[in-house]
Amino acid sequence: APARYGVGRLIEYSSFSGWPEISSAFWRQFEKATTLGKDAPVRSEIAKIAAASNDPQTRAQAALKMVQDRVRYVFVGFGTGNYTPATADETWERRYGDCKGKTALLLAILRELGISAEPVLVNQGGLDGMQNRLASPGLFDHVLVRSAIGENSYWLDGTQQSGPQLAFIPQPSFRTALPLRASGAELEDVRATPLTSPAVIEIVDIDASAGTEKPSRISIRKIAHGSEVYQLRSGLASLAGDDLKRALRGILAYDGSNGDDEETSWSYDDLTGAITLKWSGTQKLDWEGDTAEERYLVLPGAGFTPPSELKRPKEQDQSAPWAVDFPSFNCWVTTVKLPPDQGRIRWTYSSKPVNRVLGGVRYFRQATVRSGIIQTVMSKRALQAELSPAEAREIEAALPDFDNEKSMMYRERVGPDAGNTDDRRSTVDSSTIDWASAAKVCKPPPPK
Repeated sequence: APARYGVGRLIEYSSFSGWPEISSAFWRQFEKATTLGKDAPVRSEIAKIAAASNDPQTRAQAALKMVQDRVRYVFVGFGTGNYTPATADETWERRYGDCKGKTALLLAILRELGISAEPVLVNQGGLDGMQNRLASPGLFDHVLVRSAIGENSYWLDGTQQSGPQLAFIPQPSFRTALPLRASGAELEDVRATPLTSPAVIEIVDIDASAGTEKPSRISIRKIAHGSEVYQLRSGLASLAGDDLKRALRGILAYDGSNGDDEETSWSYDDLTGAITLKWSGTQKLDWEGDTAEERYLVLPGAGFTPPSELKRPKEQDQSAPWAVDFPSFNCWVTTVKLPPDQGRIRWTYSSKPVNRVLGGVRYFRQATVRSGIIQTVMSKRALQAELSPAEAREIEAALPDFDNEKSMMYRERVGPDAGNTDDRRSTVDSSTIDWASAAKVCKPPPPK
């Protein structure tokens, strides 16, 4: 169930009359902290940003990068520091600050550049049901900036390091936000929407053209976007040598015991905020079948695990909704260059097309054989955050016909008049495609 249903017996007390009182009280703190001194050293940096561009989005990006990369994150909690922000001038002079100090500095820079911005209190853990709680500052654990530029609103977090460009900032993980305003503000819902592009894409390219008895050339890539990239990047940056290789193999679900490494690497894209993990090398594939004519291979990343039945013990609330892993969007692309056909023994595949919604998730899979290459594209995309009890019951009824069979390629004997077995659909060149905009590959094609 959603986390708000997990609250049992709870007694709360608060000296605040409501959320607007907290909003205005903290606004006064930040308004004081964002006031720059007349000769503040940071003014020269602001002037450089202003001179470089008149575009508000470009200016905001430069201001955010300046706070993220030139001011180190250090939590300041002595005395009243847990609630009182250091001033923008202090944070720039120190070259370190926590979320409060960095937010004050970013607000000061944006306002000097003529960009609309306000501080916002949030709970990074996505605290569910905050609207039903008494107004208390203790329910928040973070503060950041919300900036309105044109028709768009951006959540700017100065505590991140080398974050992506504004257009690629991921959706926030928090569910509610409290804007800080002079007259006070009510708590706001922050509703996530279904992802339009995959958060995680896994690409496996296999060159098995040398035959089933010889090692195949394999390339495995995992491209991730979103809020977890920062933590993953920090962890990988602290590793080197064999430790880094082992970590990357673990993330890519490859044990390395039956292959020869050629490349194990990772990279980060400052534009999109995507991290790419890669392993490539040679490996003997797990072909099955007793004879060369009977060989078959289960394709990695091409089989669905069916959703679980959603049932609760009778003593629990049967009317409560069910939580969905939302927003999420994962995509898997597997491409295999086939060994050559042998006369009337040709390669084909077993991978039924899938395009259905079940339990608030769209399942999609299609496979193609063309010009000696087999390719499967599979994705799971969450469409809603919660399921009603009626929607949960639909899963149980649909499970018997859910296609959870593994995809595989195998050889079959054909008659003398057999024609070309290629599909009309085209495969995508996974080595050249722009995976930052791969939504069109990972989504079902539009109806004709």
